Amino acid sequence: MRARAKKMREALNGLIEQIWVENNIQQANRSLDDYQGMINIIQVQEKLN
Repeated sequence: MRARAKKMREALNGLIEQIWVENNIQQANRSLDDYQGMINIIQVQEKLN
């Protein structure tokens, strides 16, 4: 039973690590165009204040 739990924990940790790495790669590949919507929201808020 413990061996099965250990294998499951190792598999889950590997999956979490893979998702973490893929997320970091995606964030590094974003350009300014990807943030244009957020930039527009900030500009509108500045004009309203």
